[in-house]
Amino acid sequence: KSKAFNPEKPDEELIAQREDQFDELSAAEDDNGPPELITQRDEIGLIHLIAAKERSSAKRKQLFLDLQRKVNQRPRQLLGDMPVRWSSTYVMLDRAETLKEAS
Repeated sequence: KSKAFNPEKPDEELIAQREDQFDELSAAEDDNGPPELITQRDEIGLIHLIAAKERSSAKRKQLFLDLQRKVNQRPRQLLGDMPVRWSSTYVMLDRAETLKEAS
């Protein structure tokens, strides 16, 4: 089960991952100093999680639509992706980008 997304601390999981990585690397540090930390984000997974949460309850849907109306944007839902439809991930990302640019 994936963790809930906290919009107030969007990089919380990334920071925890870097701290774990730093601990592992500092334990194995050689004479040249610590190797460079790798920073990675799962934007597709994050958008999928936000879309799933938005669509999971009527209250969240209404909140999302109210936020769009507040900025004078045509109300639209986020779209989710499906493993059996090859273009659904693209459609999900395209809709998320469109909604982000409009806000």
